[in-house]
Amino acid sequence: MKFQNVMNWIQKTEEEKFFACTGIQISKNKELIFESYTGYRDIENQKPLEKNSLFRIYSLSKPISTLAFLIFARENSIDLNDQVKKYISSFENSTFLDGESIKKVENLTIFHLLTMQSGITYGIDEREFGNINGQKMIKLWKDFENKEFTLLDFVNELANIPFIFEPGTKWNYGLNLEVLSAIIEQNYEGGFKTFVNDKILKPLGMNDTSFYIHDKSRSVEISETKLTQKGRELSKHPTDNFLFQDNYSEQNCYLAGSCFVTTVEDYQKFANLLLDGKINDKKLVDYDLIEDMSKDQIFENKRDFYFAYNSDYSYGYGVRVRMENNKAPLSNVGEWGWDGVLGSLCIIDKESGVTVTLMHSTLPGSTRMIARQFIKSLYLDLEKF
Repeated sequence: MKFQNVMNWIQKTEEEKFFACTGIQISKNKELIFESYTGYRDIENQKPLEKNSLFRIYSLSKPISTLAFLIFARENSIDLNDQVKKYISSFENSTFLDGESIKKVENLTIFHLLTMQSGITYGIDEREFGNINGQKMIKLWKDFENKEFTLLDFVNELANIPFIFEPGTKWNYGLNLEVLSAIIEQNYEGGFKTFVNDKILKPLGMNDTSFYIHDKSRSVEISETKLTQKGRELSKHPTDNFLFQDNYSEQNCYLAGSCFVTTVEDYQKFANLLLDGKINDKKLVDYDLIEDMSKDQIFENKRDFYFAYNSDYSYGYGVRVRMENNKAPLSNVGEWGWDGVLGSLCIIDKESGVTVTLMHSTLPGSTRMIARQFIKSLYLDLEKF
């Protein structure tokens, strides 16, 4: 059987209750070579996962939003070294934390945002709550719950929260794409949402991809895995609107780093685009944008990059990038992609022509141990293919 190691991994992680369901597509040179949909999209009501089930993909949104901004920048002659305040004036007086001091930001560029070297944070790490950044981030997330709160409201408030370091000096995961999407929001008729639809989703035929769950009957519910006295157990997660103002209707504030709802099949169309920038052998995206996106852009700040499977990886624009192939799990130099908090991930491997979309909907889903086991299984199977 093809991809027996992958199937064994899926079966094991579901039997051991790490995930409630698993959807996967694997392509080689854009031809589908494997797909599988197992488990329950709704564990309370025992509703099985189906091919057209809708996943909240959270940070797996980042590659889509990153490419969207790169397209926008190319079309509008935006230099990636431009100051952010040139486009969003509220960043004119931004500050950063320097020990006990607060200093004025002198240099915040588009490049810093694309590479997560801005010092802007998510503010959801408990270690931050004791400083002024954490306190103000708590207020921002509270304001976000107001459904009248817009993307520009969000970004303007974010600009007035001290960054956790001077831009360019470190790497840290944060709300950078939200700022970039606000530039599109202000300068494209219909805003960020319309731009992404016009430039990526519609041309690729990603008809099931949207900014909220447009068909509740197909929703993959968020589950939670916990160790109890009886062993590991799965249950429905009590909160299903994390980082969404509303899961089931239009919103005023879409967060570009976590906003998309999609199917495995739709996302795989996007993953295939990232191989060469083409759809049906016709150019959709300038490939040099994808090349820039998928190469090391943080250099010495790689020391701070902790969102990877091992230290062979660095960070490009919105994605991890494999620079060496020395440490397990092995793949190929140049393999790249990203993942999401519920366990979803994508892989683009130009050397082998392989693309992968893997989707889950369980917290905590993005464990490095589980992902490393999947990649090991995948590449063992690819050796035989």
